[in-house]
Amino acid sequence: MYRNMKLGDLGPLFLSTAKTTGVVFLVIATANIFNWLMAVENIPTKLALFFADNIGNKYLMIFVINALLLFLGTFMDATAAMVITVPILMKITAPFGIHPVMLGTIVVLNLMIGLLTPPVGLCLFIAGNISGISLERISRAVLPFLAVEIVVLLLVSYIEPIALFLPRFFGYI
Repeated sequence: MYRNMKLGDLGPLFLSTAKTTGVVFLVIATANIFNWLMAVENIPTKLALFFADNIGNKYLMIFVINALLLFLGTFMDATAAMVITVPILMKITAPFGIHPVMLGTIVVLNLMIGLLTPPVGLCLFIAGNISGISLERISRAVLPFLAVEIVVLLLVSYIEPIALFLPRFFGYI
């Protein structure tokens, strides 16, 4: 690319960049509308209270948190999902004895998996736009990786020493 570009090449490059950026912003804007709706209707708090009142088992609570965060991570921006859900999850997981660092690990893993989950995962749209590959083809290609990520999520979620090994090893907890 060095010294191979001509002034006439800039127009198509700018157009391609604008299209890619436009698609990314469209997905982010749609996610922000969903975020706003979730916040206005106070849905995370209602869900947290419902689950806290109806679940008595730590492992069932972890399963519900995983399912909820995978769903939210598929449709929402990860930062917004964390801002909305983490304070609520901290309150409802404390009585179950779920360590806050473990909860943080579970939250981050779930939301990361959500970014790759078809058909809405933001990273799929970005990868498809940059590579020029269809969303369907990328979605099929990512499925084996999603399967491995789900296994890792289950191991980290249900075997506490795995989630807390490094923080304990380095003396953070």
